[in-house]
Amino acid sequence: MACSDKVVSGDVSIAVADQCLNGGGPTVLLAHATGFCKEVWRPVIEDLAATGLGCDVVSFDQRGHGRSSSFSRPLDWWDVARDVLCVLDGRRSVIGVGHSSGGTALTLAEILAPGTFRSLVLIEPIIPPPPFKRNDAEPMAAAALKRTRTFGSRAEAAERFHGRGAFVGWDERAFAGYLAGGLVPDPEGDADAVMLACHPEAEAEFFQTLSQHRAWSHLGEVVPPVEVIAGEESESHPPRRLGLMTSRMQLVTVTWVPKTNHFVAQQRPDVIAAAVAAAVSGDWAD
Repeated sequence: MACSDKVVSGDVSIAVADQCLNGGGPTVLLAHATGFCKEVWRPVIEDLAATGLGCDVVSFDQRGHGRSSSFSRPLDWWDVARDVLCVLDGRRSVIGVGHSSGGTALTLAEILAPGTFRSLVLIEPIIPPPPFKRNDAEPMAAAALKRTRTFGSRAEAAERFHGRGAFVGWDERAFAGYLAGGLVPDPEGDADAVMLACHPEAEAEFFQTLSQHRAWSHLGEVVPPVEVIAGEESESHPPRRLGLMTSRMQLVTVTWVPKTNHFVAQQRPDVIAAAVAAAVSGDWAD
């Protein structure tokens, strides 16, 4: 059974969900990608529970996403890392699982507070090389700003998104999770109207600032073992770029998942759950 709460991090409120699996055990923290929500982790949590391993799963909505509050611009990704530390509230030796910007947030949190994580499972983390500067012309930001934000109903949004764009090949449980957490009632619409929980301008801000955090220059400071998981058909993390990034890490394993792209976490949640189970059991993380 999951319970929900909110924590305060600076000037934002972060929505958090805790779930005890199979009697509990090590803490597993799940951090989602830009534009999404904590509920997209549902199939990973379900598949992890099916292994019978005990752990305490914590997931959260990044600032400006889901049920978390918005943020003042410009965005500082180190503040996103501080959100992670606030969510953990002093817990140490955590197993961190982060997708895309979520993976970056966990990496930055470990740099800020070494020893926070026992191990990290990073799914296509956004850690670009220099130049480290804001890019208002970032193509992903431009795409975000063009998104339709409001829909007449959740069913209308589902029809618009299902099997298209970023949602191609998604596990149906992950897609249902997005519909549940990535959409909120539209206060200016009819009774059934919904809108994107992550405002297009907030999503664009994440993309426009993704090169400013300089995590690339700090990767050698990350001591815990890292498993980087990437989609073989990913356009954002081709082998050469991923190789340059992982070569800067101390202890790293790279796993390529066939027939998946940047959204491997939602396309093959079973692979992610298996990686987390190995970290929980100590077969890999230790």
